[in-house]
Amino acid sequence: MVGTPLPQVVPPPTSSPLDRVRRFTDRERLFRRLSKVVVAVSGGADSVAALLLLRELAEEHGFEVVAAHFDHHLRADSGGDRAFVSELCERLDVPCMTGEGDVLLAAGEMRTGIEETARRLRYQFLAFAAERQGAGAVATGHTADDHVETVLHHLVRGSGVRGMRGMLPSAPLPGMPSLQLIRPILSLGRTETVAVCNAAGIDYREDSTNAELHATRNRIRHVVLPQLREENPGADAAILGLAESARELFRSVEQAADLAQPRDRAPGS
Repeated sequence: MVGTPLPQVVPPPTSSPLDRVRRFTDRERLFRRLSKVVVAVSGGADSVAALLLLRELAEEHGFEVVAAHFDHHLRADSGGDRAFVSELCERLDVPCMTGEGDVLLAAGEMRTGIEETARRLRYQFLAFAAERQGAGAVATGHTADDHVETVLHHLVRGSGVRGMRGMLPSAPLPGMPSLQLIRPILSLGRTETVAVCNAAGIDYREDSTNAELHATRNRIRHVVLPQLREENPGADAAILGLAESARELFRSVEQAADLAQPRDRAPGS
């Protein structure tokens, strides 16, 4: 698929996307003790690349891959995404679960924003899919670009050190903390996920709502970040460095707090 070149988040890598994901997931120990992983697949390049890469790594780590797709009914052509993912999974011989929800109706009933409602319904479905499949984790196709955008999003909302960490490689699944949410391709940029799809000869879907500027994240992606890159071509790498520093600081604070907790004393001590 040919389109406008995407900006690089980091300098072009010298190793393949698969090698980078392998090193990242090994370092973060994302696949330990997992026998099955549900991969959230929207049909976009990022999630399709995540499915392709995890399918490659599954045999190495001894886990099975199951795809899950949730139709938010926010676009007239969303049914096409669902059909695309189902056909792709059949082609790849990957089991696939699909679900749907009326986000606009739910947003009115819950009195929450559309973005937040879509997120809640999506994670509810992913948790259901993971439980139904007996999976220990849900994997998403979040990339380094999403990581950068999240840090800026948290910054403008006034988040502290916790928010400056951006997206973590692993965290409890929202609404189902007994399951893990993992982000195995967080070390890749969007240009690389497109390259993964192209190299595999796999097409992907384009979500037209990603270009709409009424959403804060989209304004950060299409307006704020391009301006920051004009000021500093290395802005993305600098933001990723900030996120890593915040992660290390937060970890140190948590460890110090644990050490400061009073411990039960033995009788007579």
